Amino acid sequence: MSQSYEKFAAEKLSYAIDWATVLANENDGDGDTIATSTWVISPTGLTQVGSATIDTANTRTVIRVSGGTVGEVYTLTNRITLTTTGDILEDYIRVKVV
Repeated sequence: MSQSYEKFAAEKLSYAIDWATVLANENDGDGDTIATSTWVISPTGLTQVGSATIDTANTRTVIRVSGGTVGEVYTLTNRITLTTTGDILEDYIRVKVV
């Protein structure tokens, strides 16, 4: 599910991971929702702006970032914990600053 994007250093942009398909198949096919979501940005230099969010349908996680060093590729790793099963899942987004 990973995705790749480009952004300019001066931009503040939001990125999202849509977990809907994965969530629908969890809990023995009965579905599940996101209880918690955390993000880790690596390497340092790209800055999270405000709090990361979970959308109102409880199927998509969103992070807003700014800054970064031109030419650097950043990995934004999202770890979610599911409400019913307690399973922990991860996915990531790559952002290249241009």
